[in-house]
Formats: sequence, C-alpha cells, structure tokens
Amino acid sequence: YGRFIREGDLVFDIGANEGNRTEIFRSLGARVVAADPQPECVRALQKRFGGVTDVTVVPAALGEKECEAELLLSNASTISSLSREWIESVRGSGRFRAYRWDRTVTVPVTTLDRLIGEHGVPAFVKIDVEGYELPVVKGLSRPVGALSFEFVPEFILAASECVRRLDS
Repeated sequence: YGRFIREGDLVFDIGANEGNRTEIFRSLGARVVAADPQPECVRALQKRFGGVTDVTVVPAALGEKECEAELLLSNASTISSLSREWIESVRGSGRFRAYRWDRTVTVPVTTLDRLIGEHGVPAFVKIDVEGYELPVVKGLSRPVGALSFEFVPEFILAASECVRRLDS
C-alpha cells in the first residue's frame, strides 16, 4: 500500500471488518474512514480505534445510492454480503462449503460520493465487500487517487463491470 499512500493522506477502507487494513493504513500515516455495516464489526472497530483522531468509523454499507439494504450475515464475518448472487456463486463452486449465511440485518447504505462530501477526496480507496463492489463503484462519480477492489473467479463478470465503470 505504500506505493499509493503517503503520510497525511486520506484513505477509505470500505468493508473494514475489524480493522486489520485500517491499522496498516494508519501505520503509513494515513487518516482513515473505516466503513462496515456489520454490527459486530462496528463494535470491534469502535473498540480498537475509539479515541484515536486519525480513524473515523462509519457504521454503514456502501452502494449506488443512499438507502437501507438487507445484509446476509455469515458465521464468518469476512464473507457476510449484500449480494445474494455472490453468495450463490461461491456456494455453487464449493469455495465456502463450510460456511452459512443464516441471519440477516437491515443496514444503512451510503455512497462514496457522500463520504467524499463529508471527509474529502481520498488518495486511496480499498473495497472488500464480497460481491457488492459494482454498486459501491457506481456510487462514485469523480476520480480518486487510486482504488482497489477484491474479486473472486466465480464473480469475474462483476469485476469486469467494475473496471469498465472506473474507466469511464
């Protein structure tokens, strides 16, 4: 990440989970906006970063527009998702055979544009949202310094759509 982040930069950690990447970004001297919709993860982020001035915790998912959405919670917080299609794809491949998504919670959804309006233009945006990357990218209407997003082979078409959107 040091190729993209300098001391004093603003970074958005979208899908922050419990903040492992947030900590890496802080170690590079960045100010971090860490967003996650999972109540357990938000509590972990607040416990870990509460009281520090260089991290802002946003208890929300990100998407194309501001609204509320149903989050499918997994027994592993790292694979909870807003995308039923992603879950079906990874289940069908056998990748996450041992996991289940058997709880839901309604969560607020905001946009990258809204975060930029509230916090400024980030030098780097990390997106790790288990198949919901395209709606997150659609909520961005201006350039940012750099952006990364996670994808899996089972959901490669959505990743291609993200690249097309970012290219536009």
